[in-house]
Amino acid sequence: MLEGYVARAPINLLRRTAGQITILVGKGIEGTRSGSRGMWACQIDHRFLQRWTAIRMRVFTRRGDPDALDWEVLWRCLSPDMFDDRGLRLELPSERGSFGYYVFFAQPDGGSIYGKREITIGDQDAFAYHHLLIADPQPNGIKVADRLMRSAVELYMSLRFRRIELRAGLSGGGRLWPKYGFRPKTPADWNGCKDRIRTNLRGLDESVQQRWGTTVERYLKSNSLRTIWNVSDLPHRIQGHKLGDILLTGTKWHGILDLEDPETISRLAARLNTV
Repeated sequence: MLEGYVARAPINLLRRTAGQITILVGKGIEGTRSGSRGMWACQIDHRFLQRWTAIRMRVFTRRGDPDALDWEVLWRCLSPDMFDDRGLRLELPSERGSFGYYVFFAQPDGGSIYGKREITIGDQDAFAYHHLLIADPQPNGIKVADRLMRSAVELYMSLRFRRIELRAGLSGGGRLWPKYGFRPKTPADWNGCKDRIRTNLRGLDESVQQRWGTTVERYLKSNSLRTIWNVSDLPHRIQGHKLGDILLTGTKWHGILDLEDPETISRLAARLNTV
């Protein structure tokens, strides 16, 4: 069951400290339940509710939908129905309007999925920071990153978030996240990718270097931070792997997904097969 998995997690996800966290756990979990949807929540004290109300007011002021912070909406968007045994942990919101949330899933075959993220809803800004996502092992037939990103973006857009940030580079993220529309946050991040891309190109067969070297170098001379998309989209395949993925392997950069940019949203929608 999930409780056995959580006991082995990096943090004690089932710690029930009133006023600090709340947990919603899905179907298939032993424990106290409320309602017909198979959810339960640990005790929430006055301090939690007070800060949560302040966040809802910030959302209203920003002309977002405060109802998107209702428990059932959070449950549906932050912990999508990939597996029956799943959970969502919400931390005590800070006074500046940020709170961490954690998603975790127990796969039927004994594997696990764990994600750590943070949401900030301030008076002038609203965004999410995705710290990490680990699937061990990657479940067959399910694109975990796609499922979690699709449902989270639904929530973020309803709250009028401006962006999602992350640190690309953990477990292949440097080659994965440009597919969704993430790009380096600063010119320094993009410049940091260039040496790795050139090194990866030099490690390929000379025929590949001759065919694609000029194109790649033209991309690397560009100062546009979106150029990483061009590199990612290079179509040539080498032993079943896209050239763009090979070139971006090992890159590490701070990334941003601009939720106010139509071109970024179009790329994200194409990846997630949404409208």
